[in-house]
Amino acid sequence: MKTIVKSELIDETWKKLNGKVEKNNVDSIIKTFIKIVGREIKEGNIVKIEGLGKFCPYYKTYVGKDISTGKERKFENEKHIRFIPSSKLKT
Repeated sequence: MKTIVKSELIDETWKKLNGKVEKNNVDSIIKTFIKIVGREIKEGNIVKIEGLGKFCPYYKTYVGKDISTGKERKFENEKHIRFIPSSKLKT
């Protein structure tokens, strides 16, 4: 399994476009895309990208250990994000 970082995503996109778009423009597009997706998730919106999947923010309440005190406590409304891959990715 490989982890791809943002700079690699920018390079791969630029190569796929055969240099038809300047690399700094590809960089701006990728960064803007990430900002928009991040903002929407922070606002509690579901982001669905056809062929990739859905990012679904949700809140969870659970009992866990407070690392600063070592005592059990209730964590309320902890924000989490679930990614549900597209069926196209599963094949």
